[in-house]
Amino acid sequence: MLSSKRNEYLNWKLGFSLLLMTTHVFALDENALGEIVVKGKRTNDIMPTFPSTAIGIDAKEITDTVNAVDTPDALKYFPGLFVRKRDSADYNGAPISSRVWGNAYSAKSTVTVDGVPITNQIFQNNSYGSPKWWITSPDSIDNIEVMYGPFSAAYPGNSVGATINIATAMPETFTGSANVTQAIQHFNLMGTSDDYSTTVANAMLGNTNGDLSWRISLSREDAYTQPRSFIYSTTTSSSYRYQSKTDSSPSGYYQGAGGITHGISDSLSVKLAYKIQPALTLGILSSLWNGNSDAHAQTYLSSFASTSSANWQNSSNASAYYLDQKHWMHAVSLKTNADQPSSWEWTISKYEYANDKQRWSGGTASNSGSSSWFNSDGSMKTTATGFIADYGGTGWVNTDFRGNYKVDNGEHTLSYGLHYDQNNYNYLLTYGYNWSTANSLATKHTIARGSSKTSAIWLQDFWKKSDYLTLTAGIRLEEWKAYDGYNYASTGAYSNQTSQSATGASPKLSAMIDGPNNWLTTASLARTTRFPTLTELYGMTNCLTTVSTCADTAYKTTATANLDPEIITSAELSFEKSELLRTVRVTLFGESVKDAILQQYGKLYPSVNPNGLYQYWQNTEKVHAYGIELAGKLKNAGTDGLDLSGQVTRVWSAIDESSSVGSTGKSVVGNPITYVSPWRATVISTFRPDGNIVYSIAGRYQKAGASSLDNNDVKRDTYGGFQSFLVIDAKLSYQWDKHWSSSFGIDNIGNKTYWIYHAFPQRTYILNMKYVP
Repeated sequence: MLSSKRNEYLNWKLGFSLLLMTTHVFALDENALGEIVVKGKRTNDIMPTFPSTAIGIDAKEITDTVNAVDTPDALKYFPGLFVRKRDSADYNGAPISSRVWGNAYSAKSTVTVDGVPITNQIFQNNSYGSPKWWITSPDSIDNIEVMYGPFSAAYPGNSVGATINIATAMPETFTGSANVTQAIQHFNLMGTSDDYSTTVANAMLGNTNGDLSWRISLSREDAYTQPRSFIYSTTTSSSYRYQSKTDSSPSGYYQGAGGITHGISDSLSVKLAYKIQPALTLGILSSLWNGNSDAHAQTYLSSFASTSSANWQNSSNASAYYLDQKHWMHAVSLKTNADQPSSWEWTISKYEYANDKQRWSGGTASNSGSSSWFNSDGSMKTTATGFIADYGGTGWVNTDFRGNYKVDNGEHTLSYGLHYDQNNYNYLLTYGYNWSTANSLATKHTIARGSSKTSAIWLQDFWKKSDYLTLTAGIRLEEWKAYDGYNYASTGAYSNQTSQSATGASPKLSAMIDGPNNWLTTASLARTTRFPTLTELYGMTNCLTTVSTCADTAYKTTATANLDPEIITSAELSFEKSELLRTVRVTLFGESVKDAILQQYGKLYPSVNPNGLYQYWQNTEKVHAYGIELAGKLKNAGTDGLDLSGQVTRVWSAIDESSSVGSTGKSVVGNPITYVSPWRATVISTFRPDGNIVYSIAGRYQKAGASSLDNNDVKRDTYGGFQSFLVIDAKLSYQWDKHWSSSFGIDNIGNKTYWIYHAFPQRTYILNMKYVP
């Protein structure tokens, strides 16, 4: 316990040091300071200018400062963001945490690639709710723009956390590239001590032939990961004691590790652009991704046969599995030149889970002992009864029409748009024999499916009223419907869910004042509506009470529907100063949410199961959060070529009103919103002594928030716990000649062991070689 308190003290001390470093950047003499791009480089010149805080990064800065194994790594140092990437084979993982909303709230942020959404209205979780990062590789990124909050009418309520626009570049002449990235870590924790490596190969070719531009990208990732889970028992002794994350007393012993994954993914992307007329371009994007994962378990005892307790087997249920996935996405666009007085674009895209099956053994202690689950190498035996979870047929369609009408050379711009999306959720869990080869098994265990659609119209007016004042006002009108909901549970069957619909009006207002001494003040206020996702409505839940038993087995597994939309009021006040070598920014932000959709406990069937508490998505009457963010950048800091940047985000949150309870049956009012990090900070130092070599070192700090509505986290440095961390990364890049470049980096130089439920990678070495013809 003393060690835990000491580590927490050190984390606070180091995080405070980062704050002092950033504040020092703000305090330097004005004669030595200058400019930074705070408003990011535009990723889409048809979309209206974002009226509040936006941060941009381009391909060169990613190359110079980030050890980017795959696309989510490129967001590693953005202010207020955290991408939970457990490992390089985390194909369903890497959700985004924004300033206020944590990993479990994937539907609170929107990500697009070239204007095409790679997030959806289907999932609200930290696995399948993650963006489909495979659509682009780091090598194809031209720039990334992150916009904070729901302050533009051009974006839906899912932008309340952040909107991330990724832009790729089409070639103007023949171009190509090939690069290989190798990442290696030695992971040493509990009884596991091994090396795990990831190899990523990317290739790209493109050209412009007359009116036709084309680009073909190929990528292959072969990853071996550290354990994602640890298996424990209360009945069999081992040398590795564990403690429950919400109880400081000893609880049992670690007996093995699970989720040690070998994942292989391949992606192919073809993009075409054809000038139908000089001012009108047709775009086509077609992408295919195939992923396969094989996860196995590891025992810390003499053999798998010696792990004889049923408790150990139940804990290892999800530790070994096979995952087969094939997804594709197609998109078509028509776009006019943005430099005309009137410009517009139309896009339509479709994303589909053509195949998505997870398979695992469901053996129990009665199946000839625990060894019936595993082979001697920790893989699953195929002779026992098993499960298949199938998401095939899940997907979405999205279309947007957007335009601008400029008056007085853009001093007054009217932007407008139409939107429509349709989402389909299809989940089938079956069990029986031949689970390793069958398409589905004989017995249905769980079914969850449903559809939704949203239509919207929006209008936004950008008006530069004078040299000092710019006003932006907008409104978004939406109509939403969820329908065809169906659920089945083997412990209690029921069928059709009631359809529901809702409308929303989301007004936006922003004022930008260009004040004296180059200070830019921006005040923004917005109301937005976020409609429930399909898994919030039709996802399954279990009776998980800790204060009583689930008396009636027929109601242990169920689903809920009929949620009201979230009504979110957001405000931001930002002060920015940009000069030749320096930029500083201070941002105050806050939001209040009515009918916030949180996972809480409730009595779904009090007449049948009066003591059973179920954890499921419920409307919470009111929650709020507010905070402050400091950011700054200094170029040529003391010497030519040395750039310093940093940011600190501080957040306070609370549940104001709730008729629900926590897992112990007590009120959750006054507790923080789950997974909100109270502190985040980054500092980056980049030195470019000449045009060929770049040195970079960066620090990332995050203080852990509450992992449950009960706010009873006691033991954080354990499996299932949420822990604060400070991680230092470094990178050295070198341009050998006009064809060859390479880089060598280390993530987590200090070999920090930290938990965000799972154990995260320890010290990792990353080597990249790139060739451009």
